[in-house]
Amino acid sequence: MTDFIIKKLPYDLSSHAGLALIGKHLKRININSLIDPAFPVRSGIANSTIIKSYLGLLCLGKNDFDAVENFRSSAFFMRALGLDSVPSSPTLRQRLDTHAASWFDLAAQLNQELLSSTVNGKPIDFGTLACGYTPVDLDTFAMDNSATKKELVGRTYAGVDGYCPFAVYLGSLGYCLELALRPGAQHSAFESEYNFERALPMAASLVSTPLLVRADSGFCSLKLMQEISMQAKTMSREIAFIIKWNPRRAPVETIAAARKADTGTQWAMHRTGKRECVWQEYLTDFGGRCRASAPAPPVPRSPEARSRRSRSGPDSAARPPGPGTGRGGGYALDPSGALILTPQGKPPAAFLLELIARLQAIATVPMINIRAYARWLDQ
Repeated sequence: MTDFIIKKLPYDLSSHAGLALIGKHLKRININSLIDPAFPVRSGIANSTIIKSYLGLLCLGKNDFDAVENFRSSAFFMRALGLDSVPSSPTLRQRLDTHAASWFDLAAQLNQELLSSTVNGKPIDFGTLACGYTPVDLDTFAMDNSATKKELVGRTYAGVDGYCPFAVYLGSLGYCLELALRPGAQHSAFESEYNFERALPMAASLVSTPLLVRADSGFCSLKLMQEISMQAKTMSREIAFIIKWNPRRAPVETIAAARKADTGTQWAMHRTGKRECVWQEYLTDFGGRCRASAPAPPVPRSPEARSRRSRSGPDSAARPPGPGTGRGGGYALDPSGALILTPQGKPPAAFLLELIARLQAIATVPMINIRAYARWLDQ
């Protein structure tokens, strides 16, 4: 049997040695000078100490305010992060609640300062593709918070209750530019243009190469494509994007038949029973409505859909609401785009119901038949 010698050392051991590297990065970007002059305090713990303490907790995988109590007497925690003292959990909670709105953009500022730093006198290599573009990858992922009562927890696309954060990564090495916590029920593309307003300028400031935004079909949105193009124009930078097509109500069978009938189409056989082809369609007038240069024939409609179309005019997916009639009156758009209502019965209600019905026709959420309901307005 081996004899083990038990010896008391004159110093403390810590299982959180990585905090020393975190503190080194915070010292490199001079976090105290970034925070304290902008958010001074009359007395008590400095705001830079509050932020560094909570960052230390997050790096250790702890997000509870009460977790800071375990480190108030830790000499290594204070020395690694450059702290004079560690705040109590009530102080940490109250200070973060007080400055939540004003510190919202502080995370992006600190992240940019960190990613702008140099290593051995050279800027960070984010990883460029062989084509010369630096990728900007964006996606959402589901966080499982089942059996909790946390605020804004909802049903995610993964089939669990939780949150659905939005992440943006720069380069092929996985540098994170944006990580926004979102409600679980929020769609991937909803309000993502606001995240682009922060992430794309930051990406453009960090690399000199052209940017390539890559996303899945959840971000197949004209509004997001327009936002990317607007950012590129504003910054005078080349920003391309590859977004997986979401067919939604597009006539997929008709498009496939057109490709099959085209003798110039080149097909690739990947395996038995599966082949694919690649083609392109040019989009024009991208600053406004998106139009394909060679649109596919319309989808064959059911008799019920054709009867609704004869009563309501052309499908709203093809053009905005134009002249029409409802149970309570008529409405139209004049050449300037202003709405004209014919005072017959209940024209505002008729217009709103017709507008809802047209929006329903291009949506993906099942709903009652609005036009059937509108027939009962005067009854």
